[in-house]
Amino acid sequence: MENRTAEKLNEDMLPKIMWVLVFTGIEIIVGLIGNVLVILVFAFRYHKCSFRYFVMCLAFYDLLSVLTTLPGEMITQIYWYVYPPIETFCKFKSFCNIFTVGGEAFILLIIAVDRFRKVCKPHGWQIHARNALISCLGTILISGLIAIPVPIIWGIHTFQDNELNASITVCEKDEDYVDSGVHKRYVLTIGAMMVVVLIATVGLYVPITSVLMQQRPPKDRRLSKNNTKSSEAKHSSAYISNENLHKIDHRITSSVTMAEICPLPDDSSVCHATDTDICENVLSQSSGSTRESSEDTIDTDGKTTAESRETKETKQKRNTQEMKQTKRLQATKGPIVLSIIFTVTLVLYLALLAVLGQNQRFLRDMSDDARSAFFFGLRLVFINHVINPFVYFVLDREFKQIVKRISARCFENIMAILPNVKGSK
Repeated sequence: MENRTAEKLNEDMLPKIMWVLVFTGIEIIVGLIGNVLVILVFAFRYHKCSFRYFVMCLAFYDLLSVLTTLPGEMITQIYWYVYPPIETFCKFKSFCNIFTVGGEAFILLIIAVDRFRKVCKPHGWQIHARNALISCLGTILISGLIAIPVPIIWGIHTFQDNELNASITVCEKDEDYVDSGVHKRYVLTIGAMMVVVLIATVGLYVPITSVLMQQRPPKDRRLSKNNTKSSEAKHSSAYISNENLHKIDHRITSSVTMAEICPLPDDSSVCHATDTDICENVLSQSSGSTRESSEDTIDTDGKTTAESRETKETKQKRNTQEMKQTKRLQATKGPIVLSIIFTVTLVLYLALLAVLGQNQRFLRDMSDDARSAFFFGLRLVFINHVINPFVYFVLDREFKQIVKRISARCFENIMAILPNVKGSK
């Protein structure tokens, strides 16, 4: 084996892992901007509900990880063989890693419970705003307690690698716990805890998804209803003779004045309708009521319009239910996607750690290219701290509209400032 120093080993490996460093750097920038935006939108612009507390708590964990864990992991990769002798930083970034990953797992579990209650048990107890805030604070407390041992058993230690003929300094185990086995038992305990939380989270989304799949989307129901009404109208019109139509027109014109047909609309009944639309709507309603009162003059082949009539209260109730269902569906899509991504990446992270723990030569026997791929897979779990804003933008209509308005306003302000800047030059 060639006698190379640890510094030389670092220099040789750095070009191979540069793409991983660039990827992590992009994650830091995007995660910083995205999570700040999420916190601002859900804190000051989003409608008040329990869900927004969960989102802000999740963004808090993500932002903390972006500012501490990700830069710390970049330093670990850059100085893989010669970690800087700053033990406090090593302990702090390791603490934040366990704290943020654990906190995110717990908050996703609470979101799953909230979605389960709202979708599967809508008439039972629900997690309201106050309870949501307490739950978020509870995850911070529990995650902090779980991560307390990290600054004690994590640290910097130096050892002589006889195969590489170099003195290696790493941020891994503290000098006092290198051969104690405490570090390994702690990692196994945390890993088992995370697996239980993931199983519980995924298990809750199974009945939630089943209920949502059984319910037809309101859009499809409205489309089906409109098609049914259209076919019924065509069927009924085929049986209306010219004589009956003349009778209907005569009754409408003789019994209904123009003021009754086209009254002044109030603000609550018409929002974007024209006068012609109002008149046509009232006229059709009047003719419909006349047809109902003269069933003896209109032959509908044994079918009456009473079969297709619905009361105003029934329509309002159905519309309210459809709106609630739509909101629940929109509010559930995002957490489902986030939970799936978190589960997949965390399982990959734990699996790679397990392989690394079982075989101490696993990384040592790798080439630099293979080691860089391993680093990427191991750090892929940090993608969870970046993707949340994108998931909300795609699946949360309110968040998307707010971000669009903010972007448009910022663009207008920039365009208004540019002429003044050019004029000053």
